[in-house]
Amino acid sequence: MTSARRFLAGFLALAPLAQAAPVLAQNPAADMRLLDELAVDAARYAEAVKEYRQAASVVIKQTYAVKMRSIRSKYEPLIAVNEREEKDRRLDAIAMFEQFLRKYPSDKRWTPDAMFRLAELYYEKSSEEFLTAQENYQKALDSPTPPVDPAPKADYTPTVDLYRRLLAEFPNYRLLDAAYYLLGFCLSEMGQDGAAKQAMLALTCSNQFNALDAPPESKPAAASTKGVMPDPYKDCKPVRPDSKFLAEAWTRVGEMHFDNGELPAAISAYGRVLQFKDSSYYDKALYKLAWSYYRDNRFPEAVKEFDNLVIWADQKKNEGDKFGSDLRPEAIQYLAVSFFEPDWDGDTLPDAQTVTDPNGGLSRAQKFYQGRENEPHVKEVFQKLGDFYFDSTKYDDAVAVYKALLEKYPMDAEAPKVQDKIVRAYERSRNMVAASREREALGRQYSQGTPWWEKNKDNPEATAVAQQLSEDALLIAATNVHASAQACKAQAGNDATKLIPCNEQYKTAADLYEKYLAAYPNSKRAYEFSQYYADALFYSGQMDKAIVAYTAVRESNLDNRFQQEAAFRIIKAYEDIIDKMKASKQIEEPPIPDENNTKPPVTAIPMPEIYGKYIGALEWYIQNIRDEKAPDLEYAIAVMHLRYRNWPEARGRLKKIADTFCGKSEMGFKAYDAI
Repeated sequence: MTSARRFLAGFLALAPLAQAAPVLAQNPAADMRLLDELAVDAARYAEAVKEYRQAASVVIKQTYAVKMRSIRSKYEPLIAVNEREEKDRRLDAIAMFEQFLRKYPSDKRWTPDAMFRLAELYYEKSSEEFLTAQENYQKALDSPTPPVDPAPKADYTPTVDLYRRLLAEFPNYRLLDAAYYLLGFCLSEMGQDGAAKQAMLALTCSNQFNALDAPPESKPAAASTKGVMPDPYKDCKPVRPDSKFLAEAWTRVGEMHFDNGELPAAISAYGRVLQFKDSSYYDKALYKLAWSYYRDNRFPEAVKEFDNLVIWADQKKNEGDKFGSDLRPEAIQYLAVSFFEPDWDGDTLPDAQTVTDPNGGLSRAQKFYQGRENEPHVKEVFQKLGDFYFDSTKYDDAVAVYKALLEKYPMDAEAPKVQDKIVRAYERSRNMVAASREREALGRQYSQGTPWWEKNKDNPEATAVAQQLSEDALLIAATNVHASAQACKAQAGNDATKLIPCNEQYKTAADLYEKYLAAYPNSKRAYEFSQYYADALFYSGQMDKAIVAYTAVRESNLDNRFQQEAAFRIIKAYEDIIDKMKASKQIEEPPIPDENNTKPPVTAIPMPEIYGKYIGALEWYIQNIRDEKAPDLEYAIAVMHLRYRNWPEARGRLKKIADTFCGKSEMGFKAYDAI
C-alpha cells in the first residue's frame, strides 16, 4: 500500500478485531475504490507541492545571487582599499623596525620586542605573498597553457632568521616560549620538520633541547615495540611552566613522531598533553595517543584511551558543549576495531576467535565494560563490534555480539535494527532455520502493543523503523511457516503420528498471522491474510477460532475472493466439532425415524446448540453461494430435522427438494422416499 493509501486508510479504518481472533471488520466506508481515488488525489497534490518547491528554490537562488552581487559591489571596493592600506602600513612598519634595529641592535629593553614584532610582520608579509602566489598558480593551472613548474611553497626565511637571532642574543627574553613556538611553526610550514621539532622541544623540554642546535638525523621507524614502553620525555622541563603554548607544542611534537612511525616517542609526547584538560588540543592528543597505541599493537592501552576520549566527549556535551568532540565517532569505531583485532597476545598469530573463547572480541569487550554497561556509549561499541564481524563475514560472531547486545538492552530504540541484523547474519550464513526463528522473533517483539513499542512510542523515528521491519518479518515468517506446514501435511498423508508436527507448524503460522492482523489491520493484504489465518487455525485443529475467522472473511466487504471457500470451511469446521463431540459421548445423534424406532404420538427432540449453529452455516451457504453443493446441503438440513423429530420442518424441506429435483436427479428420489 502506498503511503497515501496508508494515511487514508487510517481514517477509514476497519473495526477492532475480535478478541478471540483478529478478523477483518465490516465497514462500508472502507471502499477500496474510494481509497484508490483519494490516493490518486494525494499523489497529484504531492506532485504539485514538489513543483512549487522547485519553483520556489529557483526564485530563492536567483534572489540570493542578486543580493550577493549587490553586497559585493558595495563592499569589495572598500575591502580592496583597506587591504592596500594595510599592506602599505605593514611595509612602513617593517621599514621603521628595521631602521630601529640598525640603530639599536642590542638594547636589552627594547631590541627584543622590536625583533619579535618585526618577525611577526615578516611572517604576515610572506604569508600574503604565498597566498597570492597560490592563487596565481591555480589560475594558471586552469588556463589553456598550465605551468609545468611545481606549486609555490611557503618561505618564511626572514621570520626564521630573526627568531633565531632573537633566541641567540636574548636567551632570557620574556616571550621566549612564544618565540620558540613561532619558530617551530614557521619551520613546520616550510616543511623542515626536524628543525621544527627541535624548536618545539626547546619550548617543552628546554633542559634537554636547544632550538639553535642542528636536529638529530631521523632514524628508520622501528617495528612494534613490546615489553616496557620507553618514555624519552619523562624528565622534560618546559622553558615556561605556565606557557599557553605547551599543549599545542607537545601535540605537534607527537604528530611529527607519529608521521615518522616513531610510536613510543609519539606516545610520550601525546601523553604530556593530557595534563591540559582545558586545552583545545586535549581530545586530539588523547585520540592520537590511543591511535599510537593501536598502531603499536598495544590494544589494551588503545582501548583504554579511546574509551577515555568518549567519556570526556560525553561529559563535555553534558556540560553544555554542543559537540563534545568531533573525534567521538572515530573513537567508538576504533574501540570496536581494537576488540575485533585477532592478535592481542603479540605472537603475530591470530588468537582463537570463537564466541566462547575468552580471547574473543565479545569476551574482551564484556570484560572491559563489566559493571559499566549503563554508560551511554557502551552499547554503541557493542553495536559497532557486531557490525565489524558482520561486514567481515564472521556471521556467527556477529550474531553472538548482537544477541548479547539485545540481552543487555532489550528496550533500546535500535533493538529492532539489531534483531534484523541477526536475521540477515543467519541468512548470509545459509542457516535458514535459525533465520526463520529470528525473523519470527522480530515480528513478535517489536510490533504495536509489545512492551518495546510501549517503551518507545514517543520516538516516531524508532517506531516507524520497527513497524516496517516487524511487518515484513511477520509476513515472511508467517508465510514461510505456513508453507512448511503445508509441505509437511502433504508428505504425512493420513498418518496421524506424522501429522502431529504439521499441526504444530500450522498453529505457529496461525499465531503469526494473528499477530500480524492485530498489529496491521489496515494492510492492503489484510483480507488475504485473514483467510490464511483461518486456514492455519483450521488445520491446527482450532475449530472454534477457525469458525470466527472464516466468518469474518465470508462476510467481509473488502473482497469476496475467498467467500465461497470460507463459507464451506465453516461447515466443515462444525462437522469436525460434531464428530469429536459424538466420539466423546457429549452428544448422541438420534437415528432416522422408521416404523421400528418411532411410535405415535411423535414429539420433537431438543436439538443440541451445536446443530443449530451448523444448520445456520448450511443455510447461509445455500442462500448466498448457490452452487452445485446447495441441494446436498438442503437435504442434510432436512435430515437433521427429521432425526430430531421436527417433522413439519423436515417435511417442508424434503417436499421442496422433491418438487425441484423429481425426475431430474437422485436427490429428488431420496427426498420423496424420506417423506
